[in-house]
Amino acid sequence: MSKKKKIRNIIITIILWLTIWQMVAMKIDNSIFLPSPVETAQALQKLFFSKIFFLSVSITLGNIVKGFCLGVLFGSILAVLASISDFLETFISFPMRIIKAIPVASFTILALFWIDSSKLSILVSFFMVLPILYTNVLTGMKETNEELLEMMKVFQVRFYYKVWFLYIPEVLPYLFSACSVAIGLAWKSGIAAEVIGITKNSIGNHLYQAKLYLEMPQLFAWSFVIISISIASEFIVLKLVHLLEQSIYGTK
Repeated sequence: MSKKKKIRNIIITIILWLTIWQMVAMKIDNSIFLPSPVETAQALQKLFFSKIFFLSVSITLGNIVKGFCLGVLFGSILAVLASISDFLETFISFPMRIIKAIPVASFTILALFWIDSSKLSILVSFFMVLPILYTNVLTGMKETNEELLEMMKVFQVRFYYKVWFLYIPEVLPYLFSACSVAIGLAWKSGIAAEVIGITKNSIGNHLYQAKLYLEMPQLFAWSFVIISISIASEFIVLKLVHLLEQSIYGTK
């Protein structure tokens, strides 16, 4: 499919869904249950020109990006450690399975006893990203070509070259997949944490207030902001991973 045709299909799809949304909203005729696209756009415009909008977006964005980056960093480090021995893998994998099994709501409420609500989304998004990166990077480490490892050992290749030309190329596809999933989960869990913790001047708090006062257009508007930033964040993260891949393979 050509790029031009793909863009055309996306535009047509968006128009069709907006039309369906408008028709359903007109049928219900109650903005408390379902605001129309026009009402949502008007609410979004008001948000965009309000003083609190950019402050809230910057606070939420900063916290979730911090949590995501920490999750990527520590998940990768723990995966490397786990690849050293079977005991370390068993030792580290045990808490990872517990973290994956804990519901976001339960963990968020528990975390409120440990830290201030302003840092809640950092911690929650970090713990949601951590096991995903750990599992994927560890899988990539295990898939490393054993024959190449033996060859590098025989020729006493330096550790730096092993990492750059063997381990990183093997892990990159798994890192790409993990980041694609983790960035979306970081946003979902981070916003949920802000809603539960009622974090001051955050997007999650505005969602809670809109729900509390039945301001559905504002709720839809903030949801649109979250979706837009989440998609943009995923695009940027995957682009960075792709650039890293280009620097190694020298491909376009």
